[in-house]
Amino acid sequence: GDIKIDRINFRSRVITEIKKSKKSLDEGKYQLIYYLYKLKYLTGIEFEGEISIPKENYKETIILDKQLESNLKEILKEIKCIINLEKPPAPESKPYCKGCMYYELCWS
Repeated sequence: GDIKIDRINFRSRVITEIKKSKKSLDEGKYQLIYYLYKLKYLTGIEFEGEISIPKENYKETIILDKQLESNLKEILKEIKCIINLEKPPAPESKPYCKGCMYYELCWS
């Protein structure tokens, strides 16, 4: 489908999203929350999430609760509104843009 899970442990029901640094931690958390949401509604199985940044010896557990699910649904609504625009919004330069894998998409 539209997700690519870095690591999954079916026995313990934990999926892990691996990042290179804490720079993209918030984005990584919502990426993981989206994966947890998709798995819950596609399979009916609830997983726990883990953000891992090996170079910084960092791990954080993410549980998909009602509040996170509600936040995610709002983000998905915003994304759908943007997709349905006649023209895409003008790109905004942010400090993290140059390191983003979608840089060329926004700035081409």
